[in-house]
Order: sequence, then C-alpha cells, then structure tokens
Amino acid sequence: MSIEDLSSSISGNVEAAEQLAAGINASREQANQLHGQLMSLAAESVAAQLNVCAEELQKAIGQVQGLKVQLEQARTQAEAAKTA
Repeated sequence: MSIEDLSSSISGNVEAAEQLAAGINASREQANQLHGQLMSLAAESVAAQLNVCAEELQKAIGQVQGLKVQLEQARTQAEAAKTA
C-alpha cells in the first residue's frame, strides 16, 4: 500500500459521504413536501411528525458534512506525508 493508495481510498470515502448527504437531503425534501400536503389537508398531527422527521434529517446532513470535512483533512495529511 502506498500513500497514493491511501489518498485514493480517502477520496472514495469523501465521495461516498457526498452521495449519502445527497440521499438524505432528497429524503428531507420528500418529508417537507408531505408536510405541506398534509397541512393543506388539515392533518396537523401527522404533518408535525413529518416536520420533526425533516429536522432530524437536516441534523444528519450536518453530521455527514462534518464527516466529509474530517475525511478531507485526513486526505490532506496523507498528501502532506508524501513530501515529508
């Protein structure tokens, strides 16, 4: 295994994190759409639950974005090790 292999592996993890965040965001958008539809049908309690769901998904997106930053920092350190 080389530093290039490590850097490439970390890049794959960054890409996976980006894809995960995009998938979670799509789910959050669906929850928001359902929330709006249910509010228009006067189904407030179900709509409120979906609103909480969307908020939790937003938190998950933030966590994945934090993970992505950490992965990018790890990749930077691996790249720096090539010149050390």
